[in-house]
This record gives sequence, C-alpha cells and structure tokens, in this order.
Amino acid sequence: MALQPALHQPSVLLSLEPLNLLSPETTLAPINAASEPFVRSLVWTDFRVAVALFVVVPFALLAASVAARVPRQPDDRSESAETVLRLMTSYWQASSLLLLTVALNIQEANFGVFAGLAAQAMIVVSLWWWTDLNGELDDAPLSRAFRAWRLPASVAAAGGVLVQLPFQGCVGAPSLAGDAFCAPWLEPPKFAAGLVGLDVSPALGTVANIGCLLYFAVLAYYATVLLPTVGRSGRAARPKLMDLTPIGAWRALGFISDDALAPTAPPPAVDSADSAPLDRFRSLMGTLYGVAGIAHAADLAGPSALLTAAGAPPFQELPPSAQALAAVWCLAGPLAYLTSRRGGRAADAGLVAYGVVEVLGAAFTDALPNALAVQGVVAASWAYSALQDKTQNT
Repeated sequence: MALQPALHQPSVLLSLEPLNLLSPETTLAPINAASEPFVRSLVWTDFRVAVALFVVVPFALLAASVAARVPRQPDDRSESAETVLRLMTSYWQASSLLLLTVALNIQEANFGVFAGLAAQAMIVVSLWWWTDLNGELDDAPLSRAFRAWRLPASVAAAGGVLVQLPFQGCVGAPSLAGDAFCAPWLEPPKFAAGLVGLDVSPALGTVANIGCLLYFAVLAYYATVLLPTVGRSGRAARPKLMDLTPIGAWRALGFISDDALAPTAPPPAVDSADSAPLDRFRSLMGTLYGVAGIAHAADLAGPSALLTAAGAPPFQELPPSAQALAAVWCLAGPLAYLTSRRGGRAADAGLVAYGVVEVLGAAFTDALPNALAVQGVVAASWAYSALQDKTQNT
C-alpha cells in the first residue's frame, strides 16, 4: 500500500533532436515498445487538453482576477473580479491533485493511476459547487471569460474521467512501465519532467506522497466538517482554521472581502418510518457503514482477512502510512453513522467521506474495481432516492 514502488525507471526524454513540441509522441520512442499507437495517441491528446484547459487558461484567469483585485485607494475594484478570484482559487485547490499526479507518474507510482482520475473529477465539482458565486457572475469581461472557459473545461474533465476509467486496473500492475497498456500514461509526465530537468528521486517521491496525504486529509475535512456547515455557499463564514487556506490568505491581504454570511444551520435528523426516501437511504447507509467500520477494526486487530483477500499484507506488516490509512477507513464508518443521524448535507458528507476513504485504500490493492462498483451503486441509489423525494413533493 506504499504510494510509490521500490524501484523506478529513469525519466525518458528520448530523441530530443528534432523534437516536435506540439506532437512529442511522434518523435519520442515509447516507454514500452508493445504499447498500441492508439493508446499513446489517446494519452497524449488527454495531456495536451489538460495543459491548455487545466493549466494555461486557468492560470491566465487567476492572474487577471488577482490583478483586478490588487488593493488600492479609492477602492473602485470590480466585485465580479472578486467572484472570479474566489472561483479560480477553489479550482486551483481542487486541481492541485493534477500536479501531484504528474509527480507520481514521474516516480511510476501506481497510485498515480487513481489520482489522475480523481483530479479530473474534482475539477468538475470545483467548477460548479458554489451556487452563490455562480449566481454572482455578470456580464463583465472577466466573468464572461470565466464562463467561456468553464464549460469546455468541465466537458474535458468529465471526458478525462471516462477515458481513464478503463485504465484503473493499472493500479495493480506490477510495473507500469512494463505493462504495454499502462505505460503510455507515464510518457507525458516524464517528457515534461525532462524539459525542466526533473527525474526520479526519493525527494520527489516524498513530496508526492506527503502532498497526496495532505490533499485527501483536507478533502475529508471539507466533506465531514466544512460542507455540512456552509453547504454550497462560497461566501458563508468559515471556521478560523480556514484562515490558513488560500482564501484566508487572499482575505488577509485585502484581495477579497470578509465572509460575512452566517452558515446555514444543519437540518434536523429524520428517523421516522414515514420520512422521505432519501433520508431513509441516508440512515440505512450510515448504519451499514458504521457496522462495517467496527467490523473492519476487529478484523485488522485479528487475522486481517479483508486485507489479505484484497492482495495486501496483514495490518501488522503494513508500513506506517498504510496502517494510518487503514485506521482512517475504520473510523470513517462510525463517522458516517453519526452524520447520518443529523440528516441532510451532513449525512451526505459522511457517506461521501467513507466512499472516498474506501476507494483510496482499495487503490493500493486488487479490490479497486469492486470498490468503484460498490460506490457506483451507492451513488445511483442516492440519486434514485433523491428522485423519489422530488416525485413525492410534486
């Protein structure tokens, strides 16, 4: 369950002369000679789209919004520029997992396979999550530019998730470079690394591993603590801890105004038999996850049958980072149960947190396809229950 393998291949920046920067795959030799040309073309196309829509354009939008919000007197700054700055900051927080994915792929770490898919899914969520900020976008040039970029970026990110789904089995590959189906995904990151002089190193692996742990720790905090309180309000008041985030830094520097809106109170728990279908589903799944968490903890303290069945070593033989992740997996169950008692967004956040931790842990074992399938069924069931709610209310 380590985030990087024990042995890495060196970066390959082959045939620099002549080098076609627009189509490097036509010049560079493949990492694995058995890789299909179609797969290489698909991967490099995904990389080019990612550079254009997930790096170049959003960096320009962030720079423009920062420039428009530089503190000055008299304060005649554009309010819509603040909205775009908030939205772009949210985007870059979510998409930072893409940079970590590049580092993981340079290291040929198997976890990079899942991280790449998760990063593009998080991009879609970040671009549409804050409903109040979306409603503030007006006809100012910066707002129009943001909207013009957001739609193709969302389509590209959603398409990237679909493209990468068939490759998730590469998480369990003994060697990404040695697998003809998986190796093409290493080519663009290693090419980019070669351009700036990066190569496989213990330091880069450590940075990637720590970055991933921090990213998913923050994501778990959002899902279980912050979002149940503020919902989808980008301007709702945050806990003091959020002063350490980029939004807190912008506010401290005077680029954005204070988050003055009071957070919405969590909805009361609904446990009665005649409650809405979605509340009954939340309560059921919270109970199941709570029992599962306790069962997982008992299993880890004993034979570790679940881990060994998934192809992982027993709990006692795991490295400390993997043991910590397994412990979080056990705690996520009771947490999902407690949040399900509150109902509403808190219950949803608990279910999502459990699903994220379970898929994250399964990414290091042979159980990832099963974990993804289970969470897909849970998501579909949630959507069906929500639809039943709407039907009953109309």
